[in-house]
Amino acid sequence: MAVSLTSRHKIVLVFLGLLLTLTVASRFWYSKHLHGLLCAARTFNQYAYSDADTTRTLESDGYLPVVMTEVSEEDVADKITDLKNHIRKQRITEEKQALELGIMSRQMKKRLKKQKNPSMGSVATQVLPKAIIIGVRKCGTRALLEMLETHPQIAACGPEVHFFDKNYDRGLDWYRRQMKPSVPGQITIEKSPSYFITETAPRDIHSMNKSIKLVVIVRDPTTRVISDYTQIASKGVSKLAGFEETVLSQGEVRTSYKAVQISMYSKHLQRWLDFFPLAQMHFVDGDKLIANPLPEMKKVERFLGLPDFISEKNFYYNNATGFYCLAGDLNSKCLSASKGREHPKVSTDVIRKLQDFFRPYNEQFFKMINQRFNWP
Repeated sequence: MAVSLTSRHKIVLVFLGLLLTLTVASRFWYSKHLHGLLCAARTFNQYAYSDADTTRTLESDGYLPVVMTEVSEEDVADKITDLKNHIRKQRITEEKQALELGIMSRQMKKRLKKQKNPSMGSVATQVLPKAIIIGVRKCGTRALLEMLETHPQIAACGPEVHFFDKNYDRGLDWYRRQMKPSVPGQITIEKSPSYFITETAPRDIHSMNKSIKLVVIVRDPTTRVISDYTQIASKGVSKLAGFEETVLSQGEVRTSYKAVQISMYSKHLQRWLDFFPLAQMHFVDGDKLIANPLPEMKKVERFLGLPDFISEKNFYYNNATGFYCLAGDLNSKCLSASKGREHPKVSTDVIRKLQDFFRPYNEQFFKMINQRFNWP
């Protein structure tokens, strides 16, 4: 028997059909109940547009019993209520899915954060260094280490250990226990500038780890000699003659003076190249590091295989001192070449003699490392 619908029924059902169609369409991409809702929307559209087909459509889609005599307003109201409940349940399911996705997203972020910050969820242990700043004295080794410490994947040993020049007889286990605790993914590093000139250091470090990375920071050798003299003189441990009297002997550069020997870079480098390939060594321009630290630090970062982290935000220029300082450092660590010590006044003639003396050593050094520095 055909269902008899009033005009009021048709208007209500047309509106409901359109509403359900829009609702379902907006949710189709994740709804597992899509088919049932679309069928319901199509069914109610057919109420309005084809009375003759209504019974067959409702029966085939399962919304009405096989035998039905009449659809009352109460029946329509009940059907609307059922569909509202269905939509409400669907919304709850969607919200639950969204919540689950949110939880998964937070968990994923934690995993990614842990990958970027290897210290999360790991136990720190003391291990032998994977990199060493081996020198050179009075070229900025401390500043270099302090800047490297700003990187979260660097575990830097604070005081100079002097294992390979003074404490080698204590053994590798003692050396390991001097290192800063680190976690997997971090690079343990120490610096002892005297290693560069220690004859046995290349052999002993190679024996410990033949794949270790070595960082060498150098500067103008003449300036380095003056800085070296200034530091020793400032300590006042022993009476030291004036700079010219100390560095010259009978008008010539005193090659027995240790500060002069240290600045003969090529002489010491050859021992290192006897044990390590040049690819495992990186040479930092100490003069450029003080004048503009970021470019030099990015090179060190790449050499050590560290993720990109150090940026201009790590430094600020101090107009009062005329040097760059580490940003956010409570102790205001600035990259002053003299560390506040006043260098002695040196005559132009003495400086020229030193420059002439070091020039052939510099040229040899440049050829050995396939790199040039802007030294006079």
